[in-house]
Amino acid sequence: MPKISMLFLLCAFLTATFARDIDVYFHFKAPQAKTICIAMECMDWEQDANPMQKGPDGVFTLKMEINPGEYPYMYVVDGKYWVQDPEAQSIRIENTPASLLIVGTEAERAAERAVQAGNADQALQAAQDLRGYDELSQFQAPANFCFGILGDCRDGEGIYKALLSKIKEFKGVMVANNGDMVSGPTVYNEWLTFIQDTKNADIPFVAALGNHDTKKAADTVWDSKLFKIPQKDFYYSLNFGNCAFFFLNTEYTKGSFPISGAQMDWLKSELSSSTAKNKFVFVHRPLYPLKSQGQHYNDSLNIYPADRDALLQLFKDNGVKYIFCGHEHFYNRQTVEGVENVIVGGAGAPLYTSAAKGGYYHFVLVTVKNGTVKCEVYKYDSTAGTYQISDTF
Repeated sequence: MPKISMLFLLCAFLTATFARDIDVYFHFKAPQAKTICIAMECMDWEQDANPMQKGPDGVFTLKMEINPGEYPYMYVVDGKYWVQDPEAQSIRIENTPASLLIVGTEAERAAERAVQAGNADQALQAAQDLRGYDELSQFQAPANFCFGILGDCRDGEGIYKALLSKIKEFKGVMVANNGDMVSGPTVYNEWLTFIQDTKNADIPFVAALGNHDTKKAADTVWDSKLFKIPQKDFYYSLNFGNCAFFFLNTEYTKGSFPISGAQMDWLKSELSSSTAKNKFVFVHRPLYPLKSQGQHYNDSLNIYPADRDALLQLFKDNGVKYIFCGHEHFYNRQTVEGVENVIVGGAGAPLYTSAAKGGYYHFVLVTVKNGTVKCEVYKYDSTAGTYQISDTF
């Protein structure tokens, strides 16, 4: 690694006793580096997040607006060197060293915690009349219906609302979300906004949890309460006439995410007892991510090949033809041993690749007509506000 001299400068400008969105300035001197990003725990350590700008003096800079709080972070140099800030407080996250960014005074941080707690209560209250699992579990599906699938809508409120609005035009009976609905599980103001936007669409909503939605068991229990899912571990199924839907939780075991153990036992039982003609699986982390693009080849289900292969075999044995995933922020479809593995990750989160490679905002519309399934991918041009079908299967 090239020798890097570092300088960190944090400036906060406060106009009141409590302020939201404090200006934070990062300075990092690394003349030999080509790129530097700031990976943060609250953003699930995404190494391409928060790119800094390099000046002619070799100093990389970035201004961020951050609420008062404490934020573990690391500098990522040239996409591969994870560097602590020697000027910041050092901490350990799961036995890995990191730096700690402290924003605001103790009073401001305490006030922010109180605000978030209030937002949590408001989100739970707002979700009480959210159309979702409780309604869909009693739903009597007609012979012909359609529903929408999207995923990874965090940080993209306007995109998410636009996609929901389009799905509503088709009179979809539900929207299934593949996870990463917010940037972090305890960012309750984002949960509140997400709930309100989803309610405004007035379409029954269900989801699989993403890595940004839950970090620990307590988060998953809270998520279950928020969406009124009876299973506190947030894996569950729904039946719509000749269709069955299975929502899995790759975040079930923290620090490890194969579908195994109690969840696998449950899934085997559910699949073997289902008589549905069409079976759909929703899971956040893909079974077959692309090594050539995206950011999650090393933290998807492919890193547990034995568990992944057993999962695919279980799907084949029980007639599952469609697996819808998220995690990677683009669209991709691979047919593996007769099973469609579809990455639907373009509902508002920062896109990971070019439009030519699937890096565009989108949703999938699934139409079930007399038991026959048709899937259409709607590509959304956010500048023009227009849609076009980019794939059909």
